[in-house]
Amino acid sequence: MAYALSEPPAGCPIYAVPGFMGDDECDILLAIAQKQNARGALGVGLSSDDTLEPHECAVIEAFEQRLAQLTGCQPHAGDGRVVFKLSTASTGCRDSSDDEDDEDELPTTTAERACRVPGFPMGLHVDTHSEQRKRFASVILYLNTIPPGCGGETVFPHLVSEGAALLQNNVTHTHLASLTRPTTGADVAPAAANLLAAAQAVCECAQTPNSADIHEENMACVRAHGQALAVCPKKGLCILFYTRHPSTHGQVDANSWHGGARVADGYHKWILQKFMTVPLFVSARDDILTPGPLHVAGEGENGDGGGG
Repeated sequence: MAYALSEPPAGCPIYAVPGFMGDDECDILLAIAQKQNARGALGVGLSSDDTLEPHECAVIEAFEQRLAQLTGCQPHAGDGRVVFKLSTASTGCRDSSDDEDDEDELPTTTAERACRVPGFPMGLHVDTHSEQRKRFASVILYLNTIPPGCGGETVFPHLVSEGAALLQNNVTHTHLASLTRPTTGADVAPAAANLLAAAQAVCECAQTPNSADIHEENMACVRAHGQALAVCPKKGLCILFYTRHPSTHGQVDANSWHGGARVADGYHKWILQKFMTVPLFVSARDDILTPGPLHVAGEGENGDGGGG
């Protein structure tokens, strides 16, 4: 069963599916990720260089089929590859959609420092991947659990004005806001700083025992502060969020800015990520951008989100 964490106009469409993959399946996927990490190939996506055992192939296939059932989009040529990521307190987690970002460049000006905060070493971004218009949704599957308050949350600030201001100036990553010459004549660094401040605030809220919980009884482990949402990593939990959808007429949703919070010392965050792209044969249609056959709790349907 999928649970709607956010829907337009309050935020971009975000859905959580607890138990999307079972514990044993997550363990197999984690073993694949660790093998990739050992040979220095983590974050580049599964390829022919990855020799998988039959049981590993079966779990990857199960993930793909459940995802197709969830989104209504079958695997197809040109679709995004399955990518494994690792975050630690010292490394952060580089997102493969941020190819243009130089993480080795240190902030030197006041504006640059405002666009980089310790709690989000990799900043915030939208999943456009160099403006590839066919990318419409992103999927994150958490392969291990990090206790609430120990970092690693996936955060959505949901500040539409700030997000729109950055997108209007062709800025898709907060790290780039202070380095971009505005096309609208307005300084975009404050918008990036506000997004980061909202993201930091909801993470601090998540560390407070009395903070409001959303769907915690459904294992989604989501916290809210103002308009912002933070999803805590829980083994087997899958989140699906839409960068483009009919409500935005296929344009990037200004509410889809997101990022991963720093992981606390002593913890490792492992995820499987996939970017959904529109198949060529339906590129002129909007229906593929709709949550398809999603069975959302509260809508009176008894569907299965594809758990394991």
